[in-house]
Amino acid sequence: MKQRIPGALIALVCWSGLTLPVAAEVVSPAEFWQTYQAQPSNPPLIVDVRTPAEFADGHLPGAINIPFDDIKQLTSLEPDTSRPIMLYCQSGRRSGIAEAELAKLGYTQLYNGENYQALDATMPMR
Repeated sequence: MKQRIPGALIALVCWSGLTLPVAAEVVSPAEFWQTYQAQPSNPPLIVDVRTPAEFADGHLPGAINIPFDDIKQLTSLEPDTSRPIMLYCQSGRRSGIAEAELAKLGYTQLYNGENYQALDATMPMR
C-alpha cells in the first residue's frame, strides 16, 4: 500500500528551505585567514558589509565595501557564484544578514568572519 505525504508537509519542507542546503558558515579569525590563504592564485573576495563611514575608519586590506542592505550589488561585481566570499562587519549581525541574502542568490562558498577588530588583530599578512 502506498503512503501519501500530505501537501501541507511538503509545503512546510519547501518553505523552511530544508531542500536547499547552503555551504555557509561562521568561521573563527584563524579559519578566516587560513581559508583566505589557501588559494593564493585566486584569493577569495573579502567584503566589508559595514557602512561607508565605518569602512573609511579602517578595513581589511583588499576588502571591498558593500553595505549589508546593498549586498545584491555583489552579483554585478562578482557574478561567479562559486567564488569564495569572505564577509565581515562589526559584530556579525550584518554579515549574517548579508550571508543569508547571498545564499538566496546562489552563492555557495560563504564565510562569515563576523568581527572586524578580531580579524584585523589576527591578520597574518602584516
